[in-house]
Amino acid sequence: MEECVLECVEAKPCFDVNFSSERDLPSSSSAADMEKKDEYNYTKTGEFTSEIYKIEITGLKPPFGFGELKKFLNQKMKLNSSKIKRKGSNSKVVFVTFRCEEDRMKAIQLLEGYKWKGKCLSVKKANPAADPLIQKRHSENANDELREAFDISKLQEGNVPPKIWLKNIVMPLWEKPYNDQLHIKQLEIERLLVKLRNEISKVWSFTPVWLRGVSGLTFQFLDCIRPSPVVERYRNKCEFTVGLDPVNDLRTVGFRLSSYKKGSVKVVDPSECSIVPEKTLDVCRVFQDYVRRSIYEPYNPEENTGFWRQLTVRTTKDDCMAVIVMHTQDLSIVRLILRLSVTLV
Repeated sequence: MEECVLECVEAKPCFDVNFSSERDLPSSSSAADMEKKDEYNYTKTGEFTSEIYKIEITGLKPPFGFGELKKFLNQKMKLNSSKIKRKGSNSKVVFVTFRCEEDRMKAIQLLEGYKWKGKCLSVKKANPAADPLIQKRHSENANDELREAFDISKLQEGNVPPKIWLKNIVMPLWEKPYNDQLHIKQLEIERLLVKLRNEISKVWSFTPVWLRGVSGLTFQFLDCIRPSPVVERYRNKCEFTVGLDPVNDLRTVGFRLSSYKKGSVKVVDPSECSIVPEKTLDVCRVFQDYVRRSIYEPYNPEENTGFWRQLTVRTTKDDCMAVIVMHTQDLSIVRLILRLSVTLV
């Protein structure tokens, strides 16, 4: 394997738990353990989460853009918001989180009764979001549903190996010829532009000249999507999760089968994903071998235990950089970096 620059990153103890993101790290807890857990346990672990400093704003007048709302809160009102989440594109309700109680109280005082876009705002404290996986498993019939969705035996019975399932997630068009893939992507772009046109016509109070009397697509393409000379092994940045394989429970560095929010807790080897360069796969294998020999477990965000979290690999024609993210807890970061440097580089 070519020389690779190694960078180790300590997971800071003040990371923000955000269950609305598709990039949430999975837990290795069993369904039975989940049933006994509190849906809000993540707010009691001592780790930082802005969910405990949340407010609910009502009375907003749609339509308004996310960027417009963010600018109003952070620039005009000078609030230090952490996350902003709308219930829907036309919702009159918005949830905003902050990094401390002082910032939350400041927001309540400034926004309560404030007139924005002709409407008076109402503000109150809001409860944290429930852990989506635990919430599902507490709900009626949720256990059977989740076990069926991610039980490896179900995959085997349906002749769908985890690696094929992973390819369907990471490369959803992998079974189609390349020219068909381009055609599908072209149609998706056209549909997106039609949707953009319709949304613009809803927001603007007047109809611009280029929208008048025109139906369907109103954009002129300069050219169709051009085929790439390289159709495999082209991804120059890959982010891998450290977790357990769904078949043998071995520690694995690869891609997740799905998101934490959807109930996925397993990681599959990426070697059959044709978009990942061989150089990246080599780095992934070396780190995976190290993790399997390590006395430290993969990180479990549910229990706030374990160490190995993520591997990011960036490659160019001649160079390669690996960034390892870990949750060190009481382990000396200096001692760990020295050990990694001797073992991997």
